[in-house]
Amino acid sequence: MRLAIVAEKPSIVATYGRVLAEFYPDVDFSEVAVFHTKLAWFTGNRRFYFPRGLKWQDFPYVGDTVYRPIHIDATRPVKGIKGLSDRRVISAEEGLKALHAADLILLIVDPCSRGIHLAAKFLGDHFDTVPWDRTLYPWTPDLTDNGMRMSLAGARRPDQFAMPLISIGENMRFFDFNYLVNSFALTGRSAMEEAGLRGPIASKYGLQTLYDARETGELGDGYRIERMIRWRGTGKYDHDKYDGLGSPTSRGAIVEQLVKGGFLARVGPKTDITDGGRRYLDLLHPNCLDSDLPFRIVDWSALPPTEARAKMTRYLRTFFGKQKIFTESRRKGIRLSHPSR
Repeated sequence: MRLAIVAEKPSIVATYGRVLAEFYPDVDFSEVAVFHTKLAWFTGNRRFYFPRGLKWQDFPYVGDTVYRPIHIDATRPVKGIKGLSDRRVISAEEGLKALHAADLILLIVDPCSRGIHLAAKFLGDHFDTVPWDRTLYPWTPDLTDNGMRMSLAGARRPDQFAMPLISIGENMRFFDFNYLVNSFALTGRSAMEEAGLRGPIASKYGLQTLYDARETGELGDGYRIERMIRWRGTGKYDHDKYDGLGSPTSRGAIVEQLVKGGFLARVGPKTDITDGGRRYLDLLHPNCLDSDLPFRIVDWSALPPTEARAKMTRYLRTFFGKQKIFTESRRKGIRLSHPSR
């Protein structure tokens, strides 16, 4: 049997190598093609094609998500699995041939909407129709040997159980795409330059982390990330139902991005908001502070696409519409007062 593996990162494939041969004894693992999708698809400019030529009057903007393709060579394809065979780097052409020739495509990705949406996007970029009939998705809640054995034994076709998760991922990317388009113009480079900052702009959760840093003062990275894990927002939402602010893989990157952008500065082992970070927040409409945003996005994304996008569109137009008016009024020297949430 010819096997191909779509995995988020190399380490998880090496871990699965401990049990794969038990389930696929007739596979030549030196010929298994492995594609690492997470290495090829990041946030911002690496994930989307953004509209060009937008003018100030076009904002707030909301449009359909436009993705960049996940090129095979960017997934750093290899043949072979560590622990079962030697590995060698292969070309994009050889990788594409192996992907199309596979009798089975195994999706070894995280058990969440992000993981399966990423895998589905990759397959959709390289097949006219996603070959669900020869694709299996082992749902892996833990990477113990027994956990992996159970996931492989119970692996199912994604179209039999994971399509709602793919829809959730698509809804989330709709919000991300449109948030980024608007943030570039309304809360991004010009506001940063006015505040004396250079570097990457704050992400949607980076902005909320920055507001939190203004309240907490100096904190070590561990404590700051712990606050993100246990994020409670205004208290309106039941924290136990949500994952907090950001994801386990993004929280450290969010803090580091704020440091690179000049919003936070390292003070020994701790970080603290900078004067530029404070000036930046003063340039934003008070309602840009929305500590419930991660909970809203989770709830909206679970809705049917039409309903989800209607709610997201309303929020984005309100959020960035207020910021646009706030910026215009400030530039005209008009002082506005705004009630807090």
